[in-house]
Amino acid sequence: MTAERATGPQEEAGFKALFQSSPLGIIVSSLDGVILDVNDAVVRMFGFGREEILGRTSAEVGLIPPEVREGMFRTLRAQSAIRDSELKVKVKSGRMIDVIVSVQPVEMHDDRRYVTTFLDITARKRAEERFRALLESAPDAMVIVGGDGRICLVNAQTERMFGYMREELVGQLISKLIPERYRARHREHREAFVAAPRARPMGVGRELFALKKDGSEIPVEISLSPVSTEEDVLVAAAVRDISERKGLQARLALSDRLASVGTLAAGVAHEINNPLSYVMNNLEFLAQELREVGGASPSARVRAMLEMLGEAREGAERVRKIVRGMKIFVRADEERRELLEIPRVLEVAINMAFNEVRHRARLVKDFEGSPAVMGDESRLVQVFINLIVNAAHAISEGAAEKNEIRITTKIDGTNAVVEVRDTGRGIPPEMLGRIFDPFFTTKPVGVGVGLGLSITHGIIAGLGGEITVKSQVDVGTIMRVVIPLARVDAVPETPPLAKHVSHAPRRGRILVVDDDPMVGRSLSRVLRGHDVTTVVSGKAALDALLSGATFDVIVCDLMMPEMTGMQLHSELTTRMPNVCDNMIFVTGGAFTVAARDFLDRVPNHRFEKPFDIKAILAAVNGLLRQR
Repeated sequence: MTAERATGPQEEAGFKALFQSSPLGIIVSSLDGVILDVNDAVVRMFGFGREEILGRTSAEVGLIPPEVREGMFRTLRAQSAIRDSELKVKVKSGRMIDVIVSVQPVEMHDDRRYVTTFLDITARKRAEERFRALLESAPDAMVIVGGDGRICLVNAQTERMFGYMREELVGQLISKLIPERYRARHREHREAFVAAPRARPMGVGRELFALKKDGSEIPVEISLSPVSTEEDVLVAAAVRDISERKGLQARLALSDRLASVGTLAAGVAHEINNPLSYVMNNLEFLAQELREVGGASPSARVRAMLEMLGEAREGAERVRKIVRGMKIFVRADEERRELLEIPRVLEVAINMAFNEVRHRARLVKDFEGSPAVMGDESRLVQVFINLIVNAAHAISEGAAEKNEIRITTKIDGTNAVVEVRDTGRGIPPEMLGRIFDPFFTTKPVGVGVGLGLSITHGIIAGLGGEITVKSQVDVGTIMRVVIPLARVDAVPETPPLAKHVSHAPRRGRILVVDDDPMVGRSLSRVLRGHDVTTVVSGKAALDALLSGATFDVIVCDLMMPEMTGMQLHSELTTRMPNVCDNMIFVTGGAFTVAARDFLDRVPNHRFEKPFDIKAILAAVNGLLRQR
């Protein structure tokens, strides 16, 4: 007994010291809830003095609302103890704090008491709230994954991106959001990341595909960051949907390929023009020869041959129109405003786009007058190609006789008006307001990238005009383009070449300069009434002239290797200026800025290959008349 009494006070003192030094707030109360003792942590935590707490209940002090206190007592009666219950309590200042409460009955001094402990988690809760707010405001899907690969937390963007509710994801393996072919690689990467998080780069994006609830896949970029806790190493994954970026990259790649194709097409058009020139010239020459042989009453055989030559000439003319359209469409120089007749521009666009039309619809031209505007021919051709091709794509193939694309022109006050009408599927009302938006398209994937109408709108707006659309589903669409008419004072005088001279005033000495010998020979036949000398380079022409040879007219190709027609003109301007005025330039297509500047600067006649025989004869004869 003496030994027990000796140790009793020491144990009591030890308990008191532990009680007062505990970081947890501790309240000792009777079974009816009257507070009997509190430690210093309670005083600090709640702000009440001991005298304000002792002898009162927690409800009387105001720490815990009466209804919460009653609930706690019901739990104690049912379970005898409360373990780690989270609730809010009010401190003396009126501020609410978050605490974790545990209540345990104990035997003290032959009496039964309740010991209640409080852990202040306010700071932790605020940090969690800030973290959650940050998580919810993130533009990316945020997924927190445990070391076992199970999802612990997701934000609202994750729900929107993948189509799941949070409760469908939390607790599930992250592989739920990853296509089968990526799962093994992702698991290895995540496990290595968890094993050595500090050795892994932070925020490095990896591109792969993610799996949505509906089974579809989307391209995503994933960045991983470690989140260490006392229990586990979590992985925070930021998942960004890069569908739009990938689409833009694909469109830019397509645009780059189209630019390359355009450059190639420009070169091809230039190269086609040389052989096309002598094909057409020789066809015309043969036709003239046959007409002379046949006389006034040609035989059936001559008539048949003339008919075949006419068909060949018509085919070559169709090629010439297509090539000319290619040159206009792919021209890459700065915008050039000039007087343009709308029907002529439309003919070029129709020739370029007709292959898209002919299997789908009849094309009807209803041109009223010849409205003229100031604009860049290549850009206007691009506008009308876009509109015609869009009209064609709105109609399914195989029923051309039942469908129609009608192109009309008219003058409305001070404006030129062009309408492209189709009998296609039409545009739904909800899409009409977006058809001029960049990258918006109603066409299937692979058919269009959604830039044509946006570019068209920009070109027309740049001319001070407007483009509008009316459409009805299953009836058709009307695209209406309005462009201000050219002013009367903008109409140039008729160039001298419009007046063809049919007969040569005299026999002249003609120098033909072209790097393609076949073109030179065909020009020799065209100019057979004259003394024609042909050379295949600008340098050869210069040497001939400097050696004393004289010529009345020089017909010179503009673009040649070694020495261009422009360089030859420059040399002659310095050395033999009287010769320069008698030069006529022919070109397969002056695509360079220098070439176009040169043609704008010099007043000499110029013809694009394949040229009109009568026009070039008229130009030659006109110069001979002036000498």
